[in-house]
Amino acid sequence: MIVDTSGFVGAYRAGKLERLVGSTTTTLIYYELGNLLRTDVQLIRKLSCKDSLKLMLLWSRFIDEFMRTEVPVWSETLKLAIEKKITFYDAAYLWLARRLKEPLITMDKKLARLTRSVHPNTL
Repeated sequence: MIVDTSGFVGAYRAGKLERLVGSTTTTLIYYELGNLLRTDVQLIRKLSCKDSLKLMLLWSRFIDEFMRTEVPVWSETLKLAIEKKITFYDAAYLWLARRLKEPLITMDKKLARLTRSVHPNTL
């Protein structure tokens, strides 16, 4: 299965990261998680800098040890983003789901709908 950032964070918050062992994601997940944590510290003020650093370390170690990361073909990802009118980030996960013919774990309803057209078992 393919996991996007929202699916990863959703699994973490639900205490179910173990369900993601062996799954695949794009290398973009590190940037998205970092930006999410930065936002939580600076804008929402939900986390301290120290706590965000601990979470980033925990999350990146989990991804490195228990998940597989893939680098999308960037030109194909951009074409998909333009065709589907979605962000480049979302297109990377959609591209990966199409390429590997696997379901996508996401909390993003629009992305889930697009992915279902590729793989009907998207969660």
